[in-house]
Amino acid sequence: DLPPHHSTSIIKAGRLTLPRLDITRPDGKKEATYLVLDDRGIPAAYKSYQQSLDAHDITQVSFIDLCDIGETKTSNWRFYGADWAISLMLGESFLKYRVEEILAIARAESGKPLHLFATGELAPAVLHAAVLEPDLFSSITLHKSIHSWEDLMRKSDPTPDTHTVVHGILHHYDLPDLKELIPCPLTQLQ
Repeated sequence: DLPPHHSTSIIKAGRLTLPRLDITRPDGKKEATYLVLDDRGIPAAYKSYQQSLDAHDITQVSFIDLCDIGETKTSNWRFYGADWAISLMLGESFLKYRVEEILAIARAESGKPLHLFATGELAPAVLHAAVLEPDLFSSITLHKSIHSWEDLMRKSDPTPDTHTVVHGILHHYDLPDLKELIPCPLTQLQ
């Protein structure tokens, strides 16, 4: 159940139009925006964060489904991860698409501090966005995400994280290298 002080909309981010849920308390100050990007989709994200929002007296929060998340998720029409294979065939990675979407969203929110919360497979895209345009972010919290791409080689089932992979990337850098370049506070939770 959504609170009475919510609105749903769509946001243009790059080539896509993405679903968005905004919750703004009428009595709250809009000094900062909290953006939640959850790889389970908006409904699950809202349920998970609802108590935290109340406990921390957060006055404005936006939940957005990036490409292939929640309402924008493609079906695994042949096998789990088929959508990732399609992105390879098209010559682009989901990581690139998601970085572009995060930057478009963050630019639209510019002018007030943006606190970003991301879970699971969306964390690598957030790290890239924060390195590319660090002034857009006031803080970043990552939850249930991989610590490095090298870790994928040791996972028994790396399939859920294949959306984050770019061919040959470990020849150049890994996720910990990006974390060192981000100037805003960065928290990684498990």
